[in-house]
Amino acid sequence: MSNPLYTLFFIVTSLLPSLTLAQTNFLKIFPMPGRQEMKGLIETKDKDFVLWGNEFANETTNIVLIKVNAFGDTIWTKRILSPNKIRNRIVGVKIGKTPDPNIFVVAAQIENSQLGQDIALLLINDDAEILKLKKFYLFEKQLLEDVSFSEDGVFIFSEDNYSNYRVTKASYSLDSIWSKELPITTDYAKQPYYKYYSSLFYKDHLYVSVLKIMHYGVGNFVNTWALLKLDSKGDSVWLKEISLKKGTPERASLLANSKGNIVYYTNSALFMINEDGETVYTNSNSPYYYNDLLITEDDNFIMTYPHSEHPNYSIGIRKLDQVGTLLWEQEYSTPTIFRTFGSRLIVASDGNLVAVGDGEAKNTRPVESDPVILKTSADGSMITSFSTEEAVVNQKYSFTSDGNLVFLSKQSSVVDVNVFSPVGINLFSEKYEADIKSVDLSFLSKGVYLVKIKDGTSETVTKFIRN
Repeated sequence: MSNPLYTLFFIVTSLLPSLTLAQTNFLKIFPMPGRQEMKGLIETKDKDFVLWGNEFANETTNIVLIKVNAFGDTIWTKRILSPNKIRNRIVGVKIGKTPDPNIFVVAAQIENSQLGQDIALLLINDDAEILKLKKFYLFEKQLLEDVSFSEDGVFIFSEDNYSNYRVTKASYSLDSIWSKELPITTDYAKQPYYKYYSSLFYKDHLYVSVLKIMHYGVGNFVNTWALLKLDSKGDSVWLKEISLKKGTPERASLLANSKGNIVYYTNSALFMINEDGETVYTNSNSPYYYNDLLITEDDNFIMTYPHSEHPNYSIGIRKLDQVGTLLWEQEYSTPTIFRTFGSRLIVASDGNLVAVGDGEAKNTRPVESDPVILKTSADGSMITSFSTEEAVVNQKYSFTSDGNLVFLSKQSSVVDVNVFSPVGINLFSEKYEADIKSVDLSFLSKGVYLVKIKDGTSETVTKFIRN
């Protein structure tokens, strides 16, 4: 009688050439000429990702978009060029989703022939083809500050050439609905004047984070955090002061938590404000600097943070609880990138964290930067995978032709087994005791799957072909 272990080893080695191994998490760089400043990313309906930003090369500025699949492999790279061929500069400010999952709206600043700037909205499909472009001629010179999205349209925040802030609403067919001046000005000759930071559309209202500045002579300023609330027609509801602030901060983000409070998060403080403008919580002792910030379903915070804190890595991510206490932080580096700027962050539909930034390459003069994308698990960990050679040496497990996951030796601890579709949908999740010998996966239809196995000492992800 043949030795069953020998038979099993024969099955393993005969199957290995047909098994290719892949990573669900990754850190990838996209070498490109010139300098790229990545502004964000969005997840498409087919679970791919579109990275976007601005490209500066050959005295032109274009919007660059890179579409990658769930494994970080490039599908296409495309550019949106300025419609003005005399002043060939277009700068993307924000991209958002429309009610049609196949169409996105791009908010951009376009230089015109009179050395002024136009504000434009573009509708593009998921192949980055321009379906429609609409310019908004509000004033001769105008600066696009920010954009917020609602179910029925886009709110455009801008500064005109008279030092006034405005909000303009456009439909998703790009028709202008209304435009109104805000009760704040950037004119430093007036008392007070304001600096705009960010906006948020929440429950039929617009919220705008600003810094109120009182000027009492050379070098003598008193700054106060303030929050402006507008109704859905752009009319002011209230303007409330929140806290005195020394200096001028880099960022002030607005988020909404599950309790209906507006979270006003700056580089040096965290405020929670109710719908009446009353401060319900303040934390001024947790000055975590950040590039981008989001809030989770359980009201915790996840942020990417700048290279200046730890200059020898590519991207850093940390998680805080709902009052700003650090829960964990992770740093990710590559051998070719010196540091990464402006990292933006989303939570993908599969729960993984995905960040994009522009990485400054080592030893480049003049400085060039390339797009960088990072995908991690929800806890910030990176799942690594075997190479084929490592799988032969370790001989921990394999797959049989009839769809069984077979463990070749007794495990040292409890084993977690998860099966995912190629786009990251979790199809199977079970926990097994250390004496597990096999797992029946024959219920899976023919196709390609990712199997994640965690045994207490290692975590691997393997591509499994079900024949």
